[in-house]
Amino acid sequence: GWDAGVRGAQNAHANLIAAGMPDTTPVYFAVDFDVTLAQMDAIHDCLRGAASVIGWERVGVYGGWLVIEECSIRETAKWFCQTLAWMYGRGWHPKAHLHQYAFNYYVDGTNADKVRAVTEDYGQARRPPEIPPQSPVPTFPAPWEPEGYA
Repeated sequence: GWDAGVRGAQNAHANLIAAGMPDTTPVYFAVDFDVTLAQMDAIHDCLRGAASVIGWERVGVYGGWLVIEECSIRETAKWFCQTLAWMYGRGWHPKAHLHQYAFNYYVDGTNADKVRAVTEDYGQARRPPEIPPQSPVPTFPAPWEPEGYA
């Protein structure tokens, strides 16, 4: 519900800042189980709670086809990462920015997932544009005028 979303967003935001990420970076909140429609109201409340902390523009969700569908219809998330699990024979959701296409893949002994971007903008962190150093405004001495010159 709402309180879980608030706590999750506060934690995620603090972790992003501690990692040196821009404070505009989206956060994908995981709904990592086979959801039923009856559970969606609590999920929407959770995402609304998260949005109250980080803003709707930064709320993303990770989950199955139903989660992506319902959150896109109810506009409780802007960013979508779909898992390979829980497609229900429907394939990839057209609103998904990211596809998790493999899981339980080990990298140096750590369990990881394989995820690919399917849109150019999937909420990736961006460094703010660097502002080039400004040249100082030149100062010039007052012009010399001969005595009696008008």
